[in-house]
Amino acid sequence: MDELAFIQALSGFLAALTHERQASPYTTRNYELDLIDCFHFLATAYTNECATPQAVTDVMVREYIATLFRQKKKPATIARKISALRSFFRYLTTRKLIAHNPAEAIRMPKLPRQIPKFLTLDEIDRLLTSAHSPRDQAILELLYASGIRVQELVTLDLEHVDWEGRLMRVYGKGKKERMVPIGRKAMTALGAYLPERQPADSVHALFLNRFGKRLSERSIERFLDTAARTAHLDRRLTPHVLRHTFATHMMNAGADLRLIQELLGHAHLSTTQCYTHLDLVHLMKIYDAAHPKA
Repeated sequence: MDELAFIQALSGFLAALTHERQASPYTTRNYELDLIDCFHFLATAYTNECATPQAVTDVMVREYIATLFRQKKKPATIARKISALRSFFRYLTTRKLIAHNPAEAIRMPKLPRQIPKFLTLDEIDRLLTSAHSPRDQAILELLYASGIRVQELVTLDLEHVDWEGRLMRVYGKGKKERMVPIGRKAMTALGAYLPERQPADSVHALFLNRFGKRLSERSIERFLDTAARTAHLDRRLTPHVLRHTFATHMMNAGADLRLIQELLGHAHLSTTQCYTHLDLVHLMKIYDAAHPKA
């Protein structure tokens, strides 16, 4: 295996993934590890045949995927690795470095449908009263009130908030811009946080750490772990759980599915439709509790 050729191709792909497709650091890192894993396999299994990424064939890719199945990797893991390979070789084809994408015809494994995890109204009430500071209160209120992603939260700047209109400009995946309303309680919490916000130099970020710098995604995740323990939640709390909670509570309150799609920034309605299953679960619980013959 020509390691230099692979490193050059991988570096170019990761740069395009970051700057052209605006992929998150989490996605970029996972794709990098997936591609390194694949090429380690190919370098071992096809020592004399797979000198460069351009020499990879359909058969080689299929053998790698078959090995993952034999290792009993999770379907979601295999699907992500296939996606990484497709994207990588598609990048090479668009740059005219190869004529054919050897991963294009690989079929994705069937993924089990999973109902998103969310908090009950009682749990969200306990969580929102567990904050130790105005900043933490504002973060919790805003995540629950808007359903924005953690990446969208940490990239918010002061000028992204329309204080009179109770709106904020959010930049989602691929830097797609959308306007998201802010609930009154979240707006009140933001107003209480602003006077104690102490930026370092000319930092425009809305949420800052104790050094006056922009909060990171990892900082938010650690904070939510602590908040879950403080609120005595018997489950792991992630930013996405709050996003699911927002969408589920909106759905159960009768919000239109397309409205929820718009608020969440989903490109396709099919992504949002998982919340219709949640709604049915909610209805069945009410039915079982209320019907005398249930």
